[in-house]
Amino acid sequence: ETTSQTTAQFMQATGTQVAINANTFNTCCSTTTPTSETLNGLAISNGQLVSPDSAGTADLLLSATNQASMAAGGTANLNGVQNAIAGFGYLVSGSSN
Repeated sequence: ETTSQTTAQFMQATGTQVAINANTFNTCCSTTTPTSETLNGLAISNGQLVSPDSAGTADLLLSATNQASMAAGGTANLNGVQNAIAGFGYLVSGSSN
């Protein structure tokens, strides 16, 4: 699905100002040599689905205008989503942790 990189490697390769370490891999982790990986959970890049949504994760969804929303894994409405990542779960839910 993708090639593993550290956040620093990703920032250098893409010229971004901010990078978030997200989505776990099925096999982990080489930080010196980029490796082909299968992601766990939702990943969308520039409107293209990279990895499908799955239960047991927490999804961060970004619209084309960078409006952010969150969804429980496996329940995300992907209409209008430009970029998305998945994580292990929510740290805060319903205004409490």
